[in-house]
Amino acid sequence: MRKMILLAAVTMFSAASPAFADTVAPPTTGTPVAGIFDVVYSGGTYSGDLQVTTDASGHVTAISGTADGQAVTGLSTYASADNLFYSTPSFVSFSGLSFSTMLNTFGIGNTGLGDYGITDLLSNPAGLCCGTHPLTLTVTAAAVPEPATWAMMLVGFGGIGFTMRRKNGAQKLAQIA
Repeated sequence: MRKMILLAAVTMFSAASPAFADTVAPPTTGTPVAGIFDVVYSGGTYSGDLQVTTDASGHVTAISGTADGQAVTGLSTYASADNLFYSTPSFVSFSGLSFSTMLNTFGIGNTGLGDYGITDLLSNPAGLCCGTHPLTLTVTAAAVPEPATWAMMLVGFGGIGFTMRRKNGAQKLAQIA
Protein backbone atom coordinates (compact mmCIF):
# COMPACT_ATOMS: atom_id res chain seq x y z
CA MET A 1 0.00 0.00 0.00
CA ARG A 2 2.69 2.50 1.01
CA LYS A 3 4.81 1.53 -1.97
CA MET A 4 1.88 2.18 -4.30
CA ILE A 5 1.22 5.62 -2.78
CA LEU A 6 4.93 6.48 -2.95
CA LEU A 7 5.09 5.35 -6.59
CA ALA A 8 2.02 7.45 -7.46
CA ALA A 9 3.48 10.51 -5.71
CA VAL A 10 6.84 10.14 -7.48
CA THR A 11 5.06 9.73 -10.83
CA MET A 12 2.94 12.83 -10.25
CA PHE A 13 5.81 15.13 -9.38
CA SER A 14 8.55 13.86 -11.68
CA ALA A 15 7.65 15.99 -14.69
CA ALA A 16 10.74 17.76 -16.01
CA SER A 17 10.74 20.79 -18.26
CA PRO A 18 13.13 20.94 -21.18
CA ALA A 19 16.25 23.10 -20.94
CA PHE A 20 17.78 24.88 -23.90
CA ALA A 21 21.43 25.86 -23.75
CA ASP A 22 22.23 28.39 -26.41
CA THR A 23 25.90 29.28 -26.50
CA VAL A 24 26.05 29.98 -30.25
CA ALA A 25 23.05 32.08 -31.15
CA PRO A 26 22.06 32.70 -34.74
CA PRO A 27 21.74 36.39 -35.61
CA THR A 28 17.98 35.98 -36.10
CA THR A 29 15.53 36.08 -33.23
CA GLY A 30 13.53 33.13 -31.98
CA THR A 31 9.80 32.52 -31.66
CA PRO A 32 7.73 34.91 -29.53
CA VAL A 33 5.32 33.22 -27.13
CA ALA A 34 3.61 34.01 -23.85
CA GLY A 35 5.32 32.17 -21.03
CA ILE A 36 7.53 32.09 -17.99
CA PHE A 37 11.19 31.23 -18.49
CA ASP A 38 14.03 30.52 -16.09
CA VAL A 39 17.22 32.07 -17.47
CA VAL A 40 20.65 31.28 -16.07
CA TYR A 41 23.60 33.19 -17.51
CA SER A 42 27.31 33.24 -16.86
CA GLY A 43 30.42 34.62 -18.46
CA GLY A 44 33.52 36.35 -17.16
CA THR A 45 32.64 37.94 -13.84
CA TYR A 46 28.92 38.05 -14.65
CA SER A 47 26.33 35.55 -13.48
CA GLY A 48 22.63 35.57 -12.84
CA ASP A 49 19.48 33.58 -12.37
CA LEU A 50 16.38 35.27 -13.74
CA GLN A 51 12.71 34.48 -14.18
CA VAL A 52 11.31 36.23 -17.25
CA THR A 53 7.58 36.50 -18.01
CA THR A 54 6.51 37.38 -21.57
CA ASP A 55 3.29 38.14 -23.40
CA ALA A 56 2.32 36.56 -26.75
CA SER A 57 4.45 39.03 -28.73
CA GLY A 58 7.59 38.28 -26.68
CA HIS A 59 7.56 41.53 -24.69
CA VAL A 60 8.87 41.03 -21.18
CA THR A 61 6.11 41.93 -18.72
CA ALA A 62 7.93 40.95 -15.51
CA ILE A 63 11.42 40.00 -14.42
CA SER A 64 12.81 38.79 -11.09
CA GLY A 65 15.80 36.90 -9.73
CA THR A 66 19.41 37.81 -9.08
CA ALA A 67 22.21 39.41 -11.09
CA ASP A 68 25.74 39.18 -9.70
CA GLY A 69 24.29 38.27 -6.31
CA GLN A 70 21.92 41.25 -6.14
CA ALA A 71 18.12 41.10 -6.36
CA VAL A 72 16.71 42.28 -9.69
CA THR A 73 14.44 45.29 -9.15
CA GLY A 74 12.88 45.53 -12.61
CA LEU A 75 13.27 46.15 -16.33
CA SER A 76 15.37 48.95 -17.77
CA THR A 77 15.90 50.63 -21.13
CA TYR A 78 19.69 50.71 -20.70
CA ALA A 79 21.64 50.11 -23.95
CA SER A 80 18.44 50.81 -25.96
CA ALA A 81 16.99 47.45 -24.91
CA ASP A 82 13.82 46.34 -26.68
CA ASN A 83 13.14 43.92 -23.77
CA LEU A 84 11.92 41.16 -26.07
CA PHE A 85 12.53 37.56 -25.05
CA TYR A 86 11.88 34.53 -27.24
CA SER A 87 11.05 30.92 -26.44
CA THR A 88 13.56 29.51 -28.95
CA PRO A 89 17.11 30.54 -29.91
CA SER A 90 18.10 33.27 -30.37
CA PHE A 91 16.48 34.19 -27.06
CA VAL A 92 17.25 37.92 -27.28
CA SER A 93 17.80 40.36 -30.12
CA PHE A 94 20.80 42.67 -30.62
CA SER A 95 19.01 45.31 -28.49
CA GLY A 96 18.31 42.62 -25.93
CA LEU A 97 17.08 42.52 -22.40
CA SER A 98 17.95 45.13 -19.78
CA PHE A 99 17.28 44.97 -16.05
CA SER A 100 18.41 46.69 -12.87
CA THR A 101 19.51 45.86 -9.35
CA MET A 102 20.04 48.34 -6.53
CA LEU A 103 23.74 48.57 -7.45
CA ASN A 104 23.88 48.30 -11.26
CA THR A 105 21.99 47.96 -14.53
CA PHE A 106 22.73 45.19 -17.04
CA GLY A 107 22.08 44.61 -20.73
CA ILE A 108 22.14 41.16 -22.36
CA GLY A 109 22.12 41.08 -26.15
CA ASN A 110 22.73 38.88 -29.17
CA THR A 111 25.99 40.17 -30.63
CA GLY A 112 25.13 38.95 -34.13
CA LEU A 113 28.52 37.22 -34.14
CA GLY A 114 27.27 33.85 -32.96
CA ASP A 115 27.12 34.53 -29.23
CA TYR A 116 25.50 36.56 -26.49
CA GLY A 117 27.12 39.32 -24.51
CA ILE A 118 26.51 41.42 -21.46
CA THR A 119 27.39 44.94 -20.44
CA ASP A 120 26.66 46.99 -17.36
CA LEU A 121 26.06 50.65 -16.63
CA LEU A 122 28.96 51.06 -14.20
CA SER A 123 31.66 49.86 -16.59
CA ASN A 124 29.96 51.02 -19.82
CA PRO A 125 27.76 54.11 -19.24
CA ALA A 126 27.17 54.60 -22.98
CA GLY A 127 25.65 51.11 -23.31
CA LEU A 128 27.78 50.15 -26.30
CA CYS A 129 27.54 46.67 -27.74
CA CYS A 130 28.04 43.96 -25.19
CA GLY A 131 30.23 41.63 -27.29
CA THR A 132 33.26 42.19 -25.08
CA HIS A 133 31.81 39.97 -22.34
CA PRO A 134 30.60 36.70 -23.94
CA LEU A 135 27.84 34.83 -22.10
CA THR A 136 26.34 31.38 -21.94
CA LEU A 137 22.56 31.39 -21.58
CA THR A 138 20.57 28.40 -20.39
CA VAL A 139 16.83 28.84 -20.77
CA THR A 140 14.22 26.53 -19.26
CA ALA A 141 10.49 26.83 -19.60
CA ALA A 142 9.27 27.37 -16.04
CA ALA A 143 7.57 24.41 -14.38
CA VAL A 144 4.07 24.82 -15.80
CA PRO A 145 2.63 21.33 -16.19
CA GLU A 146 1.77 20.20 -19.70
CA PRO A 147 -1.51 18.35 -20.47
CA ALA A 148 0.22 14.95 -20.30
CA THR A 149 1.53 15.85 -16.84
CA TRP A 150 -1.98 16.79 -15.69
CA ALA A 151 -3.24 13.44 -17.02
CA MET A 152 -0.49 11.59 -15.12
CA MET A 153 -1.38 13.48 -11.94
CA LEU A 154 -5.07 12.59 -12.31
CA VAL A 155 -4.22 8.91 -12.86
CA GLY A 156 -1.98 9.04 -9.78
CA PHE A 157 -4.68 10.62 -7.63
CA GLY A 158 -7.17 8.06 -8.97
CA GLY A 159 -4.78 5.25 -8.03
CA ILE A 160 -4.39 6.61 -4.52
CA GLY A 161 -8.17 6.97 -4.16
CA PHE A 162 -8.75 3.44 -5.48
CA THR A 163 -6.19 2.01 -3.07
CA MET A 164 -7.65 3.87 -0.10
CA ARG A 165 -11.21 2.84 -1.00
CA ARG A 166 -10.12 -0.78 -1.40
CA LYS A 167 -8.37 -0.69 1.98
CA ASN A 168 -11.47 0.78 3.68
CA GLY A 169 -13.65 -1.92 2.08
CA ALA A 170 -11.33 -4.63 3.36
CA GLN A 171 -11.44 -3.15 6.87
CA LYS A 172 -15.26 -3.09 6.86
CA LEU A 173 -15.39 -6.73 5.74
CA ALA A 174 -13.01 -7.66 8.56
CA GLN A 175 -15.25 -5.88 11.08
CA ILE A 176 -18.35 -7.72 9.83
CA ALA A 177 -16.68 -11.12 10.07
